[in-house]
Amino acid sequence: EELNQLEAATLLQPSRSLPAAPSEQVGPLGAPHVTTHQFGYVVASGMVHNPTDYPARGTLEVSIVGSAGVIDTRGFGMTIAPGRTERYDVTFTNVFPTERLGAQARWVP
Repeated sequence: EELNQLEAATLLQPSRSLPAAPSEQVGPLGAPHVTTHQFGYVVASGMVHNPTDYPARGTLEVSIVGSAGVIDTRGFGMTIAPGRTERYDVTFTNVFPTERLGAQARWVP
C-alpha cells in the first residue's frame, strides 16, 4: 500500500522540464559599417552582443556585398563573455570597388 501511495504521489508532481531557450540570442548589432580605401582594401566594422548569462563561443561570418551579391566572406572564431558587447574589424584585401559596397554579418554558434 505504501508503494502505491508513493507511486501516486510521484505521478501528481509536476514534471521537470528543461529551461526555455533565451528569447535573445548572441549576434551582431545591426549591419557592419563599411570603409573603402583606394589601395584595394575594405574594412567592415561592427559589434556583437551576448545577452545571455553564459559565455558564447562561435564564428562571426562577415561578408562584403555589392549589387551582384556577395564579393567575399571572412569568418573568425570569437568568445564573448556573458552580457558583453565586443567590437570587430574585418579587413578584405584586393577589393577595388566600382560601386557603393555594403556588408552583412551573422553569428554561427
